[in-house]
Amino acid sequence: MNMLVNQDSLIPVVDMDIGGEVQPCVDARELHKWLKSGEMFSKWIIGRIKKYGFDENQDYVCYWEFSQTQTKTGRKGKAKVKTYALSLDMAKELSMVENNDQGRLARRYFINCEKALRQSAYGLLNQFNKAMLEFEKLTDIASNAGRTLRMVGRKYKPEAKQKVDDLKSRINPLLPLEWKDNPEDEQ
Repeated sequence: MNMLVNQDSLIPVVDMDIGGEVQPCVDARELHKWLKSGEMFSKWIIGRIKKYGFDENQDYVCYWEFSQTQTKTGRKGKAKVKTYALSLDMAKELSMVENNDQGRLARRYFINCEKALRQSAYGLLNQFNKAMLEFEKLTDIASNAGRTLRMVGRKYKPEAKQKVDDLKSRINPLLPLEWKDNPEDEQ
């Protein structure tokens, strides 16, 4: 899991897979604790899921974890705990229906988390688009340069070869040198 916000945040937001899509999520227990709901957690989450029609693997995902426990007498042990990872949309809705100051504060916090994520995504998309435009521009420049060089070569190479051949034929009678033609010249 990748932390999306710093330690000073209200409720940690992490990347989780819900229904095959990785998205920002919050732990339902952390939200419950933050909202200061008077209900027991398991009753609160199950009641909210039923009442507001949330769907598993769409709005939230469940998994089991083992946690350390300690009785009032100090005895330690382990317990199997059902954990709920909630999408930001579900967390926002649960915050709104809690109808208290904490709920309103949490809702604003989740809205700001989404804004930050969108801005980050749009920033990357904008950088990608600029890079693609620059790449296409450089590709066009290189392609045009190649065409220009090919055209110049086709037009001026025969003229240059003819000039060399003319000068060679004028020099040959004056100097007793044997010229070897470059095989590239005949192409």
